[in-house]
Amino acid sequence: SLQYERILHELNNSQYPQITSDENKELFDLIQKIKLWEVTLSSKNRELKSIETSIEDNENLNRTITDFIQNGLTIVHTHESSICPLCEQIYESYDALVAKISNNQALSNTIKSLIEQKNTINRDIGNISSELSKHREQLYLHYNTQFERIKEEVKKLESSVSEINIFLKSMEDILNSLRQEREISISLLNNTSPNDYIPLL
Repeated sequence: SLQYERILHELNNSQYPQITSDENKELFDLIQKIKLWEVTLSSKNRELKSIETSIEDNENLNRTITDFIQNGLTIVHTHESSICPLCEQIYESYDALVAKISNNQALSNTIKSLIEQKNTINRDIGNISSELSKHREQLYLHYNTQFERIKEEVKKLESSVSEINIFLKSMEDILNSLRQEREISISLLNNTSPNDYIPLL
C-alpha cells in the first residue's frame, strides 16, 4: 500500500517507476511514450521561446527601420530627388522613389511569417499537451486502481483481524469463567466429607 502511495506521489511530480519490458510490456511502453511526449513538448517550448524572441527583435528592428524610412522620406521630400538617400540607387522619378520607400514591407512580412510559425507551434504544443495528459492519466489510473484494490484488501484483513480478536476475547472470557467455576468446585469439594460427596456423583 505504501509503495503504491509513493508511486502515485512521484507520478504527480513527473517521476515514473523503473520497470522493464519483461516485467510489464504495456506499462513499459506507456511510460516510454510519456517520456517521449515530454521531450517533444520541452523542445517545442524552447522553439516557441526562440520564435517569440525573434518576433520581439524584429518588431524592435521594424520600429527602427520605420524611423529610418521616415527620415529617408523627409530627405526625399525636401530635395524632391529620384536618388534614394538610403542606398543611393537611382529611380525613374521622385514619385517612384517615394512609392518604393513607402511600400517597403520586407520586415513586416518577416514578422508575419514568424507569427504564423508561432501559431503553428502553439497548436502543436496544445496537441502534445493533450496527448501527454491522456497518457499520464492512463498511467495514474493503473497505479491508483492497484492502490485502491490493496487498500480494500487491507481493510478486509483488518476487519477479519478485529473479528478474530473479538472471538479470542470471548473465548478468553469463557475460559476465565470456566477456571473460576473449577476453582469454586474444587473449593467446595475440599470442604465436603466423603459421605456428602458420594451422593454428588
